[in-house]
This record gives sequence, C-alpha cells and structure tokens, in this order.
Amino acid sequence: MHSRAALDRANTINHVLDAVNRPLGPPLITIVGPCGIGLSTTLEQICTTLRKRGTHVTTVQFTQGSSDLPGPFGSPGLPNASELLSQGTTVLAIDDAQWIDTETLGQLESLIRKLVGTRARCVCAVRLTATPEAGSASQLVLSQLVREGLAEIVNLRPLTTAEVTDLIIERFNAKPVPQLVRHLRRLTRNRPRALDAALDAYRHMNAIRVVDRHVYLAQRDATPTLPDNHDLPLYVRRMGHQAWSVAKAMAVLNPLGDVAAHLVAQTTGIAEPEVSEALNLLRARGILRYLPGRRRWAFQLPLTEAVLTGQLGPYERRRLAKAAVTALWHGQAFCDDPNYLADQLVNAGRMVDPDRARTCLLTRAGVAIRHTEDHLERWLLAAAELAPDRSQRANTLVDHAIVCMLQGKSTQCLQTTDTLLYDLPDQLSPELLQEVHLAHLRALHATGDFATTEQIARGEVWPWPDSPFDQAITRVAAFYTLGQWREVRKLLNETTVDWRDRATARYRADLFGSLAGLWLGQHDQFDRLVTMLPQWRHHGGHHCEQVNLYIGALLTIGDLNTAERLLAEQDRPASQLSLAEHAVLAARRGRCDQALELTRRCIVGGPSFGYGPCQVSMIQTATVILLARGRIARARDLLSGAQSAQPVLPHLLAGPEAWIAVVLGEPHRARATIDAALTEASRTGAVVGTDELWYVAASLALAAGDITAVQRCRREAEQVAHTLGTDRARMHCLAIQAALDPRGEAGREALRLARHLRQPIQLALVIDHLVSIGAADPQLLPEAYGLLGDADALLLRSWMRNLMRENNIPVPGRQSTVMENERLLAVLVAEGMGNKQIAMALRTSEKSVEGRLSRLFARTGHRSRVELAVAVLNGQFDA
Repeated sequence: MHSRAALDRANTINHVLDAVNRPLGPPLITIVGPCGIGLSTTLEQICTTLRKRGTHVTTVQFTQGSSDLPGPFGSPGLPNASELLSQGTTVLAIDDAQWIDTETLGQLESLIRKLVGTRARCVCAVRLTATPEAGSASQLVLSQLVREGLAEIVNLRPLTTAEVTDLIIERFNAKPVPQLVRHLRRLTRNRPRALDAALDAYRHMNAIRVVDRHVYLAQRDATPTLPDNHDLPLYVRRMGHQAWSVAKAMAVLNPLGDVAAHLVAQTTGIAEPEVSEALNLLRARGILRYLPGRRRWAFQLPLTEAVLTGQLGPYERRRLAKAAVTALWHGQAFCDDPNYLADQLVNAGRMVDPDRARTCLLTRAGVAIRHTEDHLERWLLAAAELAPDRSQRANTLVDHAIVCMLQGKSTQCLQTTDTLLYDLPDQLSPELLQEVHLAHLRALHATGDFATTEQIARGEVWPWPDSPFDQAITRVAAFYTLGQWREVRKLLNETTVDWRDRATARYRADLFGSLAGLWLGQHDQFDRLVTMLPQWRHHGGHHCEQVNLYIGALLTIGDLNTAERLLAEQDRPASQLSLAEHAVLAARRGRCDQALELTRRCIVGGPSFGYGPCQVSMIQTATVILLARGRIARARDLLSGAQSAQPVLPHLLAGPEAWIAVVLGEPHRARATIDAALTEASRTGAVVGTDELWYVAASLALAAGDITAVQRCRREAEQVAHTLGTDRARMHCLAIQAALDPRGEAGREALRLARHLRQPIQLALVIDHLVSIGAADPQLLPEAYGLLGDADALLLRSWMRNLMRENNIPVPGRQSTVMENERLLAVLVAEGMGNKQIAMALRTSEKSVEGRLSRLFARTGHRSRVELAVAVLNGQFDA
C-alpha cells in the first residue's frame, strides 16, 4: 500500500519516463521545483529505472560559481551530440541545472536542437532558488524551447495536506491529529525532505507521542534539533564558515528587519560587506529570502531557522540575544512577534539589565497566562533567576511550579518545589508553604517516585523543617495519592489537633477526607459538602479546585445528574474542567468522539504515572467506547498503558478488560479478571465501582448457567447498593435480580433508573440485557439500536441485530446494514484480529468470516489485510 505522496511521485516519474520514450517527444524534459522538494532523488530514481531498461545514462551536476574555477574544478563539460547518438537510446541527466553558466547554456541549447528526431533525450532538474540575475538567461532559453515544442516542463509540487498526513501515517502507523499536520506544514512548507527531517528531529527528542493510534506533538514548545552530521545543517555548513556563522546569527536576528544584517556583523565580527555576500549566497542556495514589503530577511523553511538555532553554543546564543534585546530597547529595531523579546530575555540572562528584563518577563507572562502560552514556564523561571532578593524569587518560583503542574511538566515542577522547600521555605507564608508541599508531592508521584511518596505518607521521611500541620496534611495527601483510602481517614483522625485550627488545613482535611470516604462507600461527609458548595462560590481558587474534584468524583461514580446540576449552580462551562473530568462528562453524555479526543489529549499532556480516580474513570469510559466500536486492540492498548501507570482504583478497569476477554472467546480469563479485581477492591476497602463488577460477574455466571453464582452476585450487589446509595449501584443490583426473576418488578425498575441516569450507551446495554433475559419488551430494541448508532458502536449494533432477529424485530435500513457490516469487518481486520477471533467477535463461524472477507476484498480492490488496515487507519476505506 503506497501513500498518496508516493503515488504522486511515482506518477511524476512515469510521466518523465513516458516523455523520454515517446518517439516524437521533445528532446528536453525539465523537472522544476523549490529547494527540498526532492528533485535530486526524483532524478536519481528516473536514471535508475532507465538503466534497468537498458538505456545509456550520462549524468552531469552543476554547482554555483563553478565556471569561475580553473581547469577540472570548473563547470563540468557537456557531451557533444555525436557522443550521445553513438550510444543508441541515451539520456543526458543534468542535476542543479539552475547553476549552468551562460557559455555552457549556449552549448546545451545547441545540443538540444541537434537531438531533435533522434532517440537521445536530456532530463534536467532545476531548483527554483537562483537569483533573477542568474536565472534570466536560462529562463529565456527554456521559454523559447518550450514555444518551439523542443522542451517540456514538469512541476514537482509540494505535498498536499492529505499527502503530509499519509507520510506521517507511514512513519508511525498512526493517524496524526490536525494540529500536528498544520504545525509540520508550517514548519516544512510541505517539502518531503524537510518533513522527514522534522519528524527525525521530534522523534529524536521524544517530542512526538502516539496515543490510541493518533500521533501528537507532546512537547509543543520543543525546538526541533538535529545532530551535526544531519543533511540539513551540513548543507548550510558546507557553504563555508562565513555563511554558516551568518546563517546561525540570522536564525536569532532575522525578525528585527533591516537592522539584522548590521547586528550580525556586530556579533560575529564579520565585516558588513562580507555579511551581505553571505546573505546573498544563502538566498541563492534557497536558505533565506528577502521580503521587500516588510524590509526583512526570512528563512525559506521555518525548520531551518529552528535547527540552526539549536546549533548555537551557550555563549553564542546569549551574545545574540543581548544584541537583539539592546536593539529593541533602544528603538533601533522593531518586531511584531509579542513573544520574541521575552524569549530573547530568557537567553540573554544577566547580560542585560536584570531589573528591566524581569519586569518585561513578568508583564509578558501576565498576559500569556490567560492563553496558556507554551513559553510561559521558561519566562517565569528566567524571571525568578533575575529576582533581586530571595522573597521575590520565591514568589515567582511558586508561580512557575503551578504553571508546570498545569502544563503536565512534572519534572520541572519537582525541580522548582525542591528549590522552594530546601532553599527558600522561610520566604513562604504557612499557607503557601503547604501548597508547595502538596505540589511537590504530586510531582513526585507523577514522575513515578512511589517509594518516596510512600515514605512521606508513613512519616519515615520528612527532610524539611518540622511543622505538625504541614506534615499531617502532606502525609494525608500522600496516602490519598497512593489510593490508600483507609489510611487517609485514620491519619486525619489521629492528627486532628495538628490541623483543626488552620483554615487552609481544615479545607484540605475535608477535601481529602470526604473523597477518601466516598471511595470507601462512606459518603455522608461528601454529600454534605456537595450541598454546601454553592455557599462558598466566591471563596476563590480553593473553591474552584474543590468544585472540579467533586464534579470529577460524581462523574466517576456515574452520577451525571448531580454533576451537571453542580456545573449549572457554579455557572461553570465544561471547558473549565480538567481534561479528565471533561472527557468523562462527554462520555457520560454520549459524546463519544469528543470523549476519546479529550482522553488522548489528557494522556499526551498529563503525568505518565499514578492516575487519580477521575483519570481512571476516563480510561474506563474511553475503553468502553472503543470496545463498542470494535476497536479491540486500541482498547487493550489503552487499558494496558493505564494499568502500567499504577493507577488508584485499578478495579475500575477490570470490567472493560473482562469484556475484551469475552469478545475474544475467553470467558475463563474474564471471570479470573473480575475475581482478581474484587479481591483488590476488598484489600483497599474501595467500594465504588464494585457494583459494576458484581453485575459483570453475574452476567458471566448467567452465560455459564451457574444460577448459584448469580444469586451470590445479587446478594453482594445488594449490599454494595445499600452502602453506596447511588442510582447506578441500584440499577446494577436490579439488573441482576431481573435475571433471577424476569417477570418481577426488578427489570422495569432497572430500566427506569437507566433512563434516569441519561447515559446512552449504558441505557442501550441495559435494554439489551433485559430483553435477552426476558425481563423487557423486545419492542425496546429499536430504541437501543438507535442509541448505539449515535455512538457509532459498530460491534454492539452487530450483536443487537442478532437479538432483534431472534425476537422478530425488523432491522432498519437493509443497504446501510450491509455497509455497516463491511465497516465492522474492516475495523476488526485493522485491529489485527485473525479469522477465528473475528468469528468470536461477530458471533458467527470462521467460514462465514472467510466469505465476507473475500467479498469485501473483491468489492474494494484491496489486495491484503495490510492494505485494508491502512485504508481504515487513514480514512480511505469506503464501505
């Protein structure tokens, strides 16, 4: 399977080969395109193909200024017509023909005219980088030959958006998100070689991350860097020392307009005439261009500018930054990028006025914080280093730690909180010191240092000054972060005297205590504090944090109604929630595509370790959506990634894991998974989510015909429902009861609760279950089928069609059903499933799957499973 970009290049090559072989074709075929478009590679591929076909190929390459060099170092000579014609079918291939000097150009024109009517051809590659003076003569000659029908021009165009997307898919076997495609197109101007270099750079820096078969730029503020021996920096370096130095300096100074050339001379020690000469060389070679309207130089490719910036040494970078800042401050230069000055102040450090620099950085940070700029963290850290005293440094570092935490930069956050706690604790108020302790703890956990987190929780490690209330609350937070809910409640009871007289400590104690109690099934304190939240609406940041955490908790226990009421009471849009909370909210509302996208973004930008309750719920709901859609392998990958991060409430992920086992025809593994999860929940005392586990256990027992086990599950689920008191827990208990007594009221009450919960996929699954056990009217199935259609739940709809046929319920849309079956089959193939696994998933025979696949391949023209999988991945599959 070839990408659209590869096919386009292949079409260009075939077009040139056809022109070469055409008996009455023009003797000159000129391939033109911008620098970095792949002209040399295309010409080489053409020559290779011609040689394989028995054509004699003579290659010539020109370089700029070669006509000025003596003897063998000068312009390469062109063969004469008799030499070419004596070889039979012959092709003269000329690379970098834009550098042909006037004398050689005349010889080439004469040669072309002598080849008319013969079997010899000339193929030239011309980069559109030469200055008008160097290109005018060749332009006139080429235009005249085209008018006479002696030449044909073939344009090698830049990549389209679709082709950029395809090339990234080829590289990562995953689909790039639109933001990444836009970023790479801007960075590379759609040049294939530049795109390869950018992807190499980001991959080398671990700045690209694949989540759920989607490619993201995980470090949005990362500057792409390449090793010294990479072709891109080598191309500039080989232009000579002066051009190399000027190019690196221009990578920093080019936004400053006409004054940039003067500043380059000032900072590099190169005389201005020589700087101008180097700039002209860089323009001629396609590195720079001059923008007359804006009176400034710019790089042809932003990627080149970024890579050259990475080639600067520390002192070189600071010296250039100092020159830029000084020019801007003195009014000698102007820049329309509001971030440019702040970035250069970071690089200049104390080489410029530190007080003025700090003021500028904090002012820009104050503006940028409203837009969550990627540079914000660097600006704040630089401002802290420029602080005139310890107090101001501490205050700025606190802001830096908060920004790092919000941006998911846990390592940087940990470094800053280390500095604050070890070097500057005396500069922080008691309230602020407590916040720093908690930020440090979260960063420790997020970076995977569970051992130290555990030691702090147990009081075995406390390397900071003694403070009973700080130590108590931080230890409580450590236990909470580790998911040790019983220890949270126990320690709060033991240390009440240490924290009860401090308002912020009481707030934290209530927050951690109420949430830990909720997970343990002791929800009285949580319920009371939720009802009190409207009274504290104007209490600032702590209140906002509490609202978000409580909404996340409500969504985790499946209480969408109370969560949405709380959002409305607080007049808070969903966009102000964290990504995890927003993702679960979208999933509960049935907005499946949005839920998956928010989940992926949260994983990309969030911590790699220690998922909290709402993040675990986010993974659970996303996995259910993927399974419902038949994305078995993607669901399994998402689950295993979360499980390896050592999440709290790990038993919440057992339901989807068991479902995967059922789909693959492994009921024994499904039962073992549920049993292990129930054991783990019992060990930690967690009750939340066990209602669903008992429901899954009952379903597995029912399928196995083990009524005794179903009865036990009902008793356990009844106890959980009594403890939790949630509608979802009661619904699960009643759904089990309905299986034991299909004619009783339990089925109707379970359905009523499912409707009350207003969660589309859950409602559809309850209807499916109740109809399957004879506890509900089969006429409900079309409603459930429609709900699953809205969620694009291909696999569940396939199962439901079987149930509808069993109950003589017409399946709407015969043609659309056929197309949907094909889509599902293609998705299962793309998930890497074999025929036996597909048969299990579709609840049919392997022979039926073989027949369906044969018809699918015949209709779509795909020749293999790999081709079909790629078509599904890049959205080209047409059912």
